[in-house]
Amino acid sequence: LACLNGLLRGDTSQGIKFCSMALNLNPKEHDAYKLRGYAYLTEHRFELAGTDFRAALKLRPRDHEDLAGFAQSLSGQGLFSQAVEYWKVHRPLSSRSEPTTSSLISTFSERALMDACSWAPLSEPALRADPQHRPGRPA
Repeated sequence: LACLNGLLRGDTSQGIKFCSMALNLNPKEHDAYKLRGYAYLTEHRFELAGTDFRAALKLRPRDHEDLAGFAQSLSGQGLFSQAVEYWKVHRPLSSRSEPTTSSLISTFSERALMDACSWAPLSEPALRADPQHRPGRPA
C-alpha cells in the first residue's frame, strides 16, 4: 500500500523505494513489479521499466497492463518494431478482459504511460516508427 500511495502522490522516488522494499520481502509480488515499472516509465528509465515488466509478465503472462507497460518501455528504448508486437498482444486482451488490479492502479498506469512518452497517446497508432512525430505537428 505504501508503494501505491507514494506513486499516486506523484512521489516516484518514494514509490520506487517502497515497491523495492516489498519485492525484497516477497519477490513474487506482481503488483510491486508493475507499479515500479510504471514509476520508471514516468522517469524515462525505460530499461529498468522493461526489467520490471518482464518480471511481472513471468508471474502473470497475459496481464494486459504489464504487456502495455512493457511495450511502452520498448518504445522508449527505440525498439519500435518489438514494441508494436507487444502492443498487438495487449490490444485484444485489454478490450475483452476485466481489470486485473484496482482502479487506482489502472489510473496510475494510464497516467504513467501518457507521461512516459507524452508524444504517444494510448492508442495503437501511438507506436510509430518516427520518434520525432508529435500529435498536432505535421508529420
